Amino acid sequence: MEGELRNPDFHARLRQLVGKERPYSWAARVGISKGAFTRIWREGTIPSPELLLRIREHAGVSLDWLLTGDGVGPGEAAMDTDLLARTLERVEGVLAESGEAMPPERKAQRVAALYALGLERGQPPEPDAVRRLVP
Repeated sequence: MEGELRNPDFHARLRQLVGKERPYSWAARVGISKGAFTRIWREGTIPSPELLLRIREHAGVSLDWLLTGDGVGPGEAAMDTDLLARTLERVEGVLAESGEAMPPERKAQRVAALYALGLERGQPPEPDAVRRLVP
């Protein structure tokens, strides 16, 4: 189709994400229709913004990496230090309220779990969620 964007480097990165899995099985798991995936995989078009977001979410990579090769690629951890700091502050606050201490290893496990929850939701966990995980 005329006007569709094509980028061979994007497709090399997509092949890297699909790996040894059957391409159409991978696409189905990601939530990409067969027709849309055919245009992407065989015709070399760049996916719609909605599908780019699905791929990003499923593969744990950044949009920058998908489109340009820069940014967070497969297996690389992106750290949101602001979210981590706010999560840690909430844990420390709950511990201060309760007057309880927590061994560093256990505190680290709880902060990591709450940080992951915050990443999923795009914001620090609510105090009630912290209280449930941090006695």
